[in-house]
Amino acid sequence: MLEAKDMKWNNAVVRWIELDELAKGVTLTIEPAKTLKVTVRDSKGNALKGAEVYASPRWSPFSKSEQTNDDGVAVFKHMFVGGKYSRPHAGLEGYFLPCSSDSLTVGDPEWPDEYEIVMEEARRTQTGRVVDKDGKPVPGVRVRAETGADTVTDSEGRFKLENLPDSEITISARLDSFYGRMRISADTPDVEIKLSGD
Repeated sequence: MLEAKDMKWNNAVVRWIELDELAKGVTLTIEPAKTLKVTVRDSKGNALKGAEVYASPRWSPFSKSEQTNDDGVAVFKHMFVGGKYSRPHAGLEGYFLPCSSDSLTVGDPEWPDEYEIVMEEARRTQTGRVVDKDGKPVPGVRVRAETGADTVTDSEGRFKLENLPDSEITISARLDSFYGRMRISADTPDVEIKLSGD
């Protein structure tokens, strides 16, 4: 993205670049932009330094990202007014944050100048096994949590997922066209996921 400043706006972006037919001149369309301040905290209210915060434009495959400072703050400048962005989300080792598929339009009343993200510590381990429709253990199955943690079952169909939050989440198991899933929480004991499919 190109950044631009003029005498009227101290926070602006180049929205369009046009070349004339003979490529002798360039026309830049400059629009005012917004700034978004994102604060990342843990569940106890402590600032989280070094978290990678993302605000992804819906029209682009590329994410805008900034890292939080000592105060847990990341600042995004040059956000297109009228552009749709996913709600900011963050990543930090040892913490979990459910990602939202909602979007915000820059400049709408719902678009905040400041946004706060609360991340939950991920320190729990979940064990279990994956079985087929007859209850026989299935090795080599990819088991994944919605947090991103994943593993593969061993020769006895057993698995162990680490760094999970205490909150309720979904885990899933997949092998070729066979699939199974279930919800787990902090008090869920050893689990059994049954595969089904074609």
